[in-house]
Amino acid sequence: DILKIDVCRNLVELIGEYVAQCIGLRGTKAKVESSFGGDLLHAAYIPHVDIWRGDKRFSKLVQDCAIGGTTQIAPTLRSLPDAIASFS
Repeated sequence: DILKIDVCRNLVELIGEYVAQCIGLRGTKAKVESSFGGDLLHAAYIPHVDIWRGDKRFSKLVQDCAIGGTTQIAPTLRSLPDAIASFS
């Protein structure tokens, strides 16, 4: 079953929740951002890194879906140094 693969399961979850945001099922209806494809591809790394940095909206989506597991999510560039310091 393909959903037993962490990356596949995570991407399916993220796509579903993103679509739910875009059509207004979750929170305020949001627009589809042109960066979505890149954000999604970038999210494929989450199971394989200790700290993951994304933009605010996509980082929140990752956190809301509990995709990170033990990965620390840094939603802003400003939060990245603290994430690195706490990891060391």
